[in-house]
Amino acid sequence: MWVIRPNLAMSYSPSVLINPGSTTMSWTATGADRCSNRYIGTNAEASGSKTIPVMSTTTETIICYFGSQSISKSRRITVKYGGRGGDF
Repeated sequence: MWVIRPNLAMSYSPSVLINPGSTTMSWTATGADRCSNRYIGTNAEASGSKTIPVMSTTTETIICYFGSQSISKSRRITVKYGGRGGDF
């Protein structure tokens, strides 16, 4: 019997913004029943993408459910105001 090992990949494009704006969050959760995040809700598909607003440097987390188990992944999105090179 083959068992699918839970796997979750998450990325942003772009992951660094020069000023506040938006980025596209993409995720793929092999074998997941559903995924959840504040921008995609609690019953999202196991893979997809969503454009999200970004006002300041932040870390977003997505949680995906595999039956009674879950796995989460977090990624940082950086905003550098005016191209000065510093995080604010």
